[in-house]
Amino acid sequence: MYEVMLALSVVVYLAVVAAFVRSGLVSMFHPAFIYLVFHGFVFVLRPIVVDVMNYDFIYQIYMFRPTTGDRITAMIATNIGLVAFMFFCMRAGGTPMIFRQSPAQRAERNIMRRTLPLMMVICVPLGVYSLLTVVDVVTSGVTSMVMKNGYRVNTTGSGYLTDAMLLLVPVCSLFAWYFRFRLYAFVPLVVFFLLKASTGGRGAFVIAVVSAAYFYFYDKKMRMPGIRLLILAGFIGFVFNSVGQDRGYALRETLGMKNEYAMAGDGTTRAFFEGMDFASMEYVEYVVYVVPQRSGTYDYFLNNLQLLTEPIPRALWPGKPIGAPIQLIDYFAYGNPMGMSVTLPGAGWAELGWVGVIIWCGLWGWALGRFYRWFVTGPQDAISVSFYMVSLPVLLVGFRDGALMTVVRQGVFYILPVILMMITRKAMKLPSYAQIQASLADHAVEQVQPAVPPSGPVYSPGKANRLRLINSMAPAPHSAA
Repeated sequence: MYEVMLALSVVVYLAVVAAFVRSGLVSMFHPAFIYLVFHGFVFVLRPIVVDVMNYDFIYQIYMFRPTTGDRITAMIATNIGLVAFMFFCMRAGGTPMIFRQSPAQRAERNIMRRTLPLMMVICVPLGVYSLLTVVDVVTSGVTSMVMKNGYRVNTTGSGYLTDAMLLLVPVCSLFAWYFRFRLYAFVPLVVFFLLKASTGGRGAFVIAVVSAAYFYFYDKKMRMPGIRLLILAGFIGFVFNSVGQDRGYALRETLGMKNEYAMAGDGTTRAFFEGMDFASMEYVEYVVYVVPQRSGTYDYFLNNLQLLTEPIPRALWPGKPIGAPIQLIDYFAYGNPMGMSVTLPGAGWAELGWVGVIIWCGLWGWALGRFYRWFVTGPQDAISVSFYMVSLPVLLVGFRDGALMTVVRQGVFYILPVILMMITRKAMKLPSYAQIQASLADHAVEQVQPAVPPSGPVYSPGKANRLRLINSMAPAPHSAA
């Protein structure tokens, strides 16, 4: 029976893909495309491999055995989540991708490059200090983090400082885009990749690479990935798996770092699909296994109350709740779900069963569809492009974890550099995209109209200075975009 459900899952997935293709919305910049890739990888392809290869590693370490009914319920829930997400995402984001690149946009991008130094002066030292702190923890094995109720809790330091290394993710991709992907523009990305991978952590450098790739393909006006993106994806997958096997031990050896901290795990090399990295289906099965048949209750969306308590540092609130302030379900009472990320449909099931899956996945689809529409129908100036491209890869984290709190916690660090660039532009009194566009239009009109009589309107000094700045930063007529 389970094998029949695997086949039906493939049919449902292909039907949804066909509907997406017929809609005319197909683009790697659409959140629906990202969710299709995510769902197809972890909920369609991997369960087939797991069933054929009889992988049961997750069941062993989580100390649970779902019934066939639990597994079928989990699979149906993931497919209902797929349909709900795609329906609302395509309805809310029903606008084909348009690249609004123009001379005004290119000129603004060059002008905005002036804001990078101040933004980097603020973000890079914080990010590097945070990252080097994590490197020291990994190489020495000394940490202030402890596990409580399934959560990693910082007992002495600040979680904000620990996460500050995430500031380097958008800095690397923004630097590459604003300096037009010249060879030196990738230096920050390479350095960040080496340092972050040496810690054994992989999520941040994957997001940094994907974000830089999105900037690149937007710059080249590519709606769908080509062979280069597939090669990049294969390389990222290889590195992701390699770093995960020994948690960066081999890379630290290569870089000559201290390596007092032994390799993680039991030393067993596991197949690409066997470990915890892509075990989303087993995680949903565990949620179904617990909720509500063992917990006796749903969560009723109460975990989102953590949005109210999370911003308060534990140093200022010693009794701050670990996780959500109100917790109706203790997953560790029925197994050992260490490191579990429940995904969107799993989170929806925990909230309110079948109805929760439709509500939660549908809300995410609607919100991300609106986000996409805002970007496509907007001016696509330097700020909106920066904001959208650094945000898109974070969706993978949201789809995997299924928790709004995760996206908010990490998203703050990803968008902060863009906000600093906005503030710097205003402080430096640099022209906005609308002003640049108007000035270039006025200049074009002057080239074809006779001179204005002395009694007619003239440029103000401020407008004249702004036009000189724009002309000096605008690319030549035949230069590459």
